Amino acid sequence: MPTRIMPHPVKRALRATGIFGLYLAVIAIQQHEGGAVQGEYGGNPDEAGYFITGLMVRDYVAQGAPGSPMEFARTYYAHYPKVALGHWPPLFFVVQAAWTLLLPPSRWALMLLTAVLAALTALAIYLGLRRDFGRILSFAGGGLFLLIPVVQELSMILMADILTALLAFLAACWWGRFLDSERARDAAGFGFFAALAILTKGSGFALALLPPLAVLFGREFGLLKKPAFWFPPLLIVGVLCVPWYALTYPLMANGFEHPQGLRSSLEAFLYYPARFLEDFGIPLTLLAGVGLVAKVFRKDEGLIQSQWIVRGALLSGFFLFHCIVTSAYDIRYLLPAFAAAVMLAVAGADEIGRLLAVRFGGGRAARSGAAAERGPRTAERGREALGAVVLGVA
Repeated sequence: MPTRIMPHPVKRALRATGIFGLYLAVIAIQQHEGGAVQGEYGGNPDEAGYFITGLMVRDYVAQGAPGSPMEFARTYYAHYPKVALGHWPPLFFVVQAAWTLLLPPSRWALMLLTAVLAALTALAIYLGLRRDFGRILSFAGGGLFLLIPVVQELSMILMADILTALLAFLAACWWGRFLDSERARDAAGFGFFAALAILTKGSGFALALLPPLAVLFGREFGLLKKPAFWFPPLLIVGVLCVPWYALTYPLMANGFEHPQGLRSSLEAFLYYPARFLEDFGIPLTLLAGVGLVAKVFRKDEGLIQSQWIVRGALLSGFFLFHCIVTSAYDIRYLLPAFAAAVMLAVAGADEIGRLLAVRFGGGRAARSGAAAERGPRTAERGREALGAVVLGVA
């Protein structure tokens, strides 16, 4: 009987599902070891508010939308004064409500939701890296994201930051597609996912800096003259986000911990780099710097690529935004920047692996007929192995 060969899309889907399952298992082990399922929604001062507000939305839908939403919210608040709809945007509560309509509104189900969102973000990083690198480095990149201390902390509690990071990452991918195609529909894809990120958490507004920074890094200033650069994103974000934030800004402003101004910005410029280095580490930060130079700022041999430009812009944009908009200081606001930094660190490790392969293997390969017969695939695997060693050491 002839062997049945699966089509490539099916193989890729099965492989991605397996990778997702491995990432999910890593997070589940972390949650088990950390006692996350036995938690009491006190891991962060905001966690109880997220739980109660999502529960309120779930109960409103489960009861068949009984009457005015505002009246229902007021009654709910009278019994559970942690309701925070309006203080925070609505999308995470909608996701939480949909999830707990399928599963019980219990701690284990909500920790599973957190684990799924974190695993999806790691999978998105893996798939993004897989376009340029082998499976080992790509898998290591997604796993590395899950091992960052702030990601581990957020994987143990119920917060909106992981969903924000996932949506911001997807928005950046769509903008990378737009840089390649200059099509309005790709710009609209960016606008759609940016709007979803903004409707999850106000820090999503940092994505407004991504397009101009990408233009600057890629030196493609002609894009500024194209209508597709401006209209689809602005229209989508304007229609979906502006009404909500116009209505709820007074509530949000009451929660600002720091006034806007030069002093707060200077404090943020000191806080965020120090906390980033604390969580990401100096070796990985240096690798990310190598990756940034190799993939974004070095323009020889066609090495510059749109997806890498937007990753550099995502990293820079979230840093700059939170140093300018200083309503509060918290390293979790930079979660999308960590995703970009992980990818750049993988690129840096690969670049160092390439240089080591050239330095220590080039001469022998040139003299070896057997090495020549094995072809470029062996050389690529050797380079990837060296890159993985560099990333592991870091």
